[in-house]
Amino acid sequence: MQTVTAQIRICPNDVSLLKKMGDEYIKTVNLLTEQAEASGAFPKLTSKDVDAKLPSAVKNQAIRDARSIHNKTKKQGKRPLLKRRAYYVNNQNYSLGDHSVAFPVMLDGNVQRLKISAHVTEREQRLLSSGKLGLLKSG
Repeated sequence: MQTVTAQIRICPNDVSLLKKMGDEYIKTVNLLTEQAEASGAFPKLTSKDVDAKLPSAVKNQAIRDARSIHNKTKKQGKRPLLKRRAYYVNNQNYSLGDHSVAFPVMLDGNVQRLKISAHVTEREQRLLSSGKLGLLKSG
């Protein structure tokens, strides 16, 4: 099985919401890695343990990313700080339409699916419809 990367251009109405969610994701990952470095080991965490304004699935992705960064820190001896805004959603949480992408975001303190218009080429639509969906990164 081969992994294929597909780029989908999204056209959000409210860019500030995506920027805010991306900033929250980066802040959460950096905080978790800082706490793990201070304690010497990465703690066993669930989305309930993480205090962030993110949907639980995205919190879980942040925990996985922070654990990965912590493991790299132990090998390299220094902790990298994430600076570039990103928002990751796994394949269980987003859906693709013909001209849209829907994924969970926090709106007014509640998790809601945000549907954003998107440009998906025929080639990418063919690839995505025939295979298993993976990680969606917005950044």
